[in-house]
Amino acid sequence: MKKVVPIFAGVVTAIIIVFLVEGLGHTMWPPPEGLDITNREDLAVLMETIPTAAIAAVLVAWIVGAFAGGFVARKLDSSPDSTSSLITGGVVMIFGVLTMMTVPHPIWMWIFGVLTPIPAAMFGAKLAGEPKEA
Repeated sequence: MKKVVPIFAGVVTAIIIVFLVEGLGHTMWPPPEGLDITNREDLAVLMETIPTAAIAAVLVAWIVGAFAGGFVARKLDSSPDSTSSLITGGVVMIFGVLTMMTVPHPIWMWIFGVLTPIPAAMFGAKLAGEPKEA
């Protein structure tokens, strides 16, 4: 149970940050008029037409979210290891993979979407420092 709260808090933090950063990206690069983003075919068209920077903004959201989630998980975890941050980064990576399986993404997004969330979460854990004595 000691790990559940830090992991839960880390994942919730990551989701909130991803939502906010992706929302900012969607504001900067809104979908074209008349495109139904709930339709898979329209999403495929969107992914082919939006600027690379818009896709990169999603990746940045995942990285920043994983970093923040890893930081929070480590801050709340009193154990000497950073397992809660590692798991938080893994959950962000899994959500990213599920997104990429649902919506077509370029190969570079797959590569970075799989390789960056866990190191970002572990970097957040490192910056959070050692746990306080329980």
